[in-house]
Amino acid sequence: PALLGLLHARLLVARGDLYRARGNPRDLAQASEFYGKAVEMDATLPEAQRGLGLSLIKTGRRKEGQVALRRYLDLKPNALDAAMISMLAPSAGGQ
Repeated sequence: PALLGLLHARLLVARGDLYRARGNPRDLAQASEFYGKAVEMDATLPEAQRGLGLSLIKTGRRKEGQVALRRYLDLKPNALDAAMISMLAPSAGGQ
């Protein structure tokens, strides 16, 4: 069951990625829902936090998006895109 949940969460991230890549407002809102469900299933999945943060920012929910992006950086501090994500979601002390 735990493995199945992880696989389902990863599937939701992949679906979110597809919708986010299309980039129109309705797709970005749908992507946020997919990522949000993935986070509910596994809050430690960095890709879910990253996708959620980026899609929330693009739909105007900046503060919520920044929180998710900071969680992403906490989970994956050495991510290849850490510098770029840090600019989008500065630490609480840097705001």
